[in-house]
Amino acid sequence: MSLDVLISTIYKEGIERVASMELPVVDGVRYVVSWQMPGNAVVPSALRRSDISVFPHETKGLSVNRNYALSKSTADICLVADDDLRYTPQMLRRVIAAFERNPDVDIALFKIESGDGKRYADHEYDLSSPPRFFYVTEVEMAFRREAVAGKIAFSPRLGLGSGEILAGEGEMFYFSAMKKGLKGRFFPEVIAIHAGETTGVRKNQPKGVVKAKGVVIYMKYRRSWLPRIIINALREHKHGRCRVDKALLYLWQGVAFARRNFNADGTDRC
Repeated sequence: MSLDVLISTIYKEGIERVASMELPVVDGVRYVVSWQMPGNAVVPSALRRSDISVFPHETKGLSVNRNYALSKSTADICLVADDDLRYTPQMLRRVIAAFERNPDVDIALFKIESGDGKRYADHEYDLSSPPRFFYVTEVEMAFRREAVAGKIAFSPRLGLGSGEILAGEGEMFYFSAMKKGLKGRFFPEVIAIHAGETTGVRKNQPKGVVKAKGVVIYMKYRRSWLPRIIINALREHKHGRCRVDKALLYLWQGVAFARRNFNADGTDRC
């Protein structure tokens, strides 16, 4: 099976970060680099390889960027990536092997090594019934291209560069995939290294990130979103990410945003 690693980046600084990733050469693996707003920058020499395709374009928003990368993919499997990750040949082969072993799986989540202390289960499980405290980081995600292309997309209303809501695009993508009946599975195997923290666990979070949590809570828990909002606000305060009163306000605004902008299956309303 073939694998496309879909790397989203932006500006001259972004393409330089991609060059610093030292992308390994692996049989059957291609790197699709979706490069927003390149300006007058040129593709670094380190990326001028037959297994790396760089697509510059003048768009805005991380979700738009991820969708553009997907539109340029031709492989059997797609792995979502950012410009600050590290891969080894063994990690990428694990992704391919997981799909080869499980022909019924459309979408898979894996582990990443990072500085945010995210806890993972030590066993496989079906994504239709995830464990407690489960949440999605999009760079843990891979999927069969034919199962997703033209059916599921990252919402341009969510994520960095979207405007009001600065996160949540990976969660909504996964949520929509499950609602549309795709078969998903978690595999307790490390497939990438991320040196820093992910957006959702950083201190003093901007309101657009807290609002995103309100969006996700409302979409995933239609019958119990209100007590979950209260609990989440207390948790944000406890961990120093947002003062409790502000967290309640922002989470509620996220709920209102979800009601206005998304259908029950996670797709965008017109």
